[in-house]
Amino acid sequence: MRGSRLNYFSLISLYSTCLRAFGSNFMNSSFWGVVFLFFAVV
Repeated sequence: MRGSRLNYFSLISLYSTCLRAFGSNFMNSSFWGVVFLFFAVV
């Protein structure tokens, strides 16, 4: 459980990095962020 939670937070930090890197494609990055979070929760 602890490992999955750690992976979840690392995914969020990765998502934040992607948002900064692809600021011009904000909607596209948000879409993939939601997809990743969906699979992380499920």
